[in-house]
Amino acid sequence: MSLCRCCNGLVVARLLAYLALLIGLASPTLASKKSEYLHIHVHEPQEIDRLFKTLPAKDFGRGFHEVFTHVRLVPTVPENACEPIQNNVRHAVALIKRGQCDFVEKAVFAEEAGAVVALIYDNHPSRREYLSMIAEGSSLVVNIPSLFMAGRDGAKIEQALEAAELTHSYVTLPVNESFVTPFEWLTTLF
Repeated sequence: MSLCRCCNGLVVARLLAYLALLIGLASPTLASKKSEYLHIHVHEPQEIDRLFKTLPAKDFGRGFHEVFTHVRLVPTVPENACEPIQNNVRHAVALIKRGQCDFVEKAVFAEEAGAVVALIYDNHPSRREYLSMIAEGSSLVVNIPSLFMAGRDGAKIEQALEAAELTHSYVTLPVNESFVTPFEWLTTLF
């Protein structure tokens, strides 16, 4: 019986919070826990049309001052971007494989090639972990946002592009996953 009272109390508390949200006394972001992750929406190929989680660099690059909507996502040549990038990443998000040089060097080569964001993914395709990208004492300056993606997600994007015989995808970033509509939030109550 006390379990039932506890559940009813929880439902009442959530309903009151929902009402506060509806009348403007609470912020929708309070319904979600704050995260240091940023999300990127990959629009195509269709089998990977979804949000992917990324982690911003800790001490290099800049933050996002704008949302990039339907911008090209281009895997770099060479794939690890440890030397000047040979393919066209101008005004695009450069998709870069981790390994063989520092994160900062990769981001600098992406910026020099005209990329608007450096998106570096782990070179281990089964990894789900996110690494904190740090400058490691480098004096190089990066003026574009730099993000880290889990290896499984980067590999999934690369494989989908190859299978669809595409040289690039389209993405929107950063995407605010913390905002939920009142209806979406209400569905989590039960």
